[in-house]
Formats: sequence, structure tokens, C-alpha cells
Amino acid sequence: MHSGSDDSVLIRVPKHLVVSTHEHPEPYGEAIVVLDNGMYTDVYTHGDGEYYTTTNDDDLIAYLKQFLDEPLK
Repeated sequence: MHSGSDDSVLIRVPKHLVVSTHEHPEPYGEAIVVLDNGMYTDVYTHGDGEYYTTTNDDDLIAYLKQFLDEPLK
């Protein structure tokens, strides 16, 4: 994945984009997910039951933003 700006953002990861979920390699992490486009990121489940990631990867942010107007699935 390409690194991006220095500013990280918290963004929702729609679950319908996740093709596989893996154990996080760090004790403080929740999970690593692989998305349908081959990108991967670490995610955390918030109180709303949705996945979120904190990232500064411009490509990942742009990809996820395409799906933010869709209803939650």
C-alpha cells in the first residue's frame, strides 16, 4: 500500500468489502482485514458494530470513501 499524508483519519471499513479477517499480530490490535481489491488494513470494532481503521494511506482512504454513501450492511 502507498503511504500518504502525515494526517491520519478514522474511517469506516464497510464489512461487505472484507474478503478475509486475520488475527492482528500485535497484542493491542483487533484484526487485519483483506479487502476485495487486495488492500489490507487493521480494523477495530466500535460500539456501532462496524469496522473502523485509522490510516494515512491516501489510496485506501479514496477507495473506502467510494462506499460511505451506501447504507450500512
